[in-house]
Amino acid sequence: DAAVTARNPYIITSLAGNAIVVYETDAGGGNWSIRAKRIRSDGSFVWADSLANESTDEGIAVITNVTPGSTYLIRNVISNGSGGCWVLYETSAPSVGLVQVSEAGAVTAYTVVSNASRAQIASVSTVTAGTDVVVVYERYPGGPGIIAAQRYNYLSGLTQGGVNGLQVSAGTVSYSQFSPRVCADGNGGAVISWLDSRYYPSIYYSMYTQHLTTAFARIYTTDRYVGIPYRDTQVPSPYGIEHMILRWNDGGTYNDGVYFWSDERGTSVDLYFQSITN
Repeated sequence: DAAVTARNPYIITSLAGNAIVVYETDAGGGNWSIRAKRIRSDGSFVWADSLANESTDEGIAVITNVTPGSTYLIRNVISNGSGGCWVLYETSAPSVGLVQVSEAGAVTAYTVVSNASRAQIASVSTVTAGTDVVVVYERYPGGPGIIAAQRYNYLSGLTQGGVNGLQVSAGTVSYSQFSPRVCADGNGGAVISWLDSRYYPSIYYSMYTQHLTTAFARIYTTDRYVGIPYRDTQVPSPYGIEHMILRWNDGGTYNDGVYFWSDERGTSVDLYFQSITN
């Protein structure tokens, strides 16, 4: 609709040359909605009216009339492996929500996780049809913030982690954890990394990792140390530290992660990496 403000589009490939576009529309009063359209290879729309009515059609409603948790409402959109998509979003509550849209355009909204933010998602399925995903986020249970995780199946919904998520870190957490990242291990499990303040004030933030199996069992009995992102000016916020994790194919039963982060220990900002094996 040309009269409606739209922003923050995501586009992913779907089955048989189709594409899925997910975006936000202005709902007024500081609130936004999430809408989606699936587009065939010939340019016609599936989750919307025909091209003739495109000027007045906003697509199917995924989530409506909510306040974003930060600048944008959508955190990520990925394929569900079966012609639809997963939509991860964050509200100002703060809360994290996950919605699945099927190939036919049916919308399934799962339980919203309260007191959570900074969510990330990764496909961890080892099959070609249908996708399992792992969602990680910061959760604030009343004490220090922790990193929590959930596993969803495209048919069964929430299968691991419970409605509030599994605490990823091994043992009792008495310090704050921030800024999670997640990737698949190639065997149905997930490798998760984060920043935390366990050595504060001697060190602002250090990077740790944990590895979850398909059954959401921790492989490491204690969290594995990755490295210390050094800052010449020691930024007080962990969100100023850019970092990521990718699958490391080390040939083991479970593949581990290779971790990258921006680092200022030299005369300029450099990219450092570390690999962790089982």
